[in-house]
Amino acid sequence: MAIFNRFFCWPLQTASFVGYIFVTFTSFFALVLRLIDVAAIFDPNFEISQGFQSHWRSHGWDGFVVTDILMVITHTIVFLFSIFLLYLTTRRHFIMTISWSQFYLIYFILYVLCELACSLYEFAFYGVNTFRLAFVVFIWLYWLVRTLANTVFAFVLWARYQEMNESMDKELKFAGERRNGYI
Repeated sequence: MAIFNRFFCWPLQTASFVGYIFVTFTSFFALVLRLIDVAAIFDPNFEISQGFQSHWRSHGWDGFVVTDILMVITHTIVFLFSIFLLYLTTRRHFIMTISWSQFYLIYFILYVLCELACSLYEFAFYGVNTFRLAFVVFIWLYWLVRTLANTVFAFVLWARYQEMNESMDKELKFAGERRNGYI
């Protein structure tokens, strides 16, 4: 039994589709913000308006570069993977997408946890100065809203995966076959 059958007024397939669109747009915007941060670290002539000056965090630049590179990679992967699953959701039967949905769910949970760890590292570095400059406050609020929405979307994906498994079991039962253990 799926943990829930509907999200707001949508069936889980529609909620997953909307979630993929949400993740596609927000991960692309987060990717752009990360690239701006990388540019501010490596280019001494480029500074983010209403953000911390790069020389202020120069003694921790290596940690920021590692988190920025890691998050650029993960944002790019989740962006492309979300577009791929958008295509599969609109064009294929759920049986063709069940294994990709499982991989996406696992990667998405790891993505949310990785982003949580990187963001906690960065905002712990800023400390109480997080709320001093407008750009950093915007980044913090954007990250907070995205993390909450991504957590809810992970539950929607999990419920959709359970729903697909139940539908698969029903189809196999109707056909008189059993399920292989690898799915």
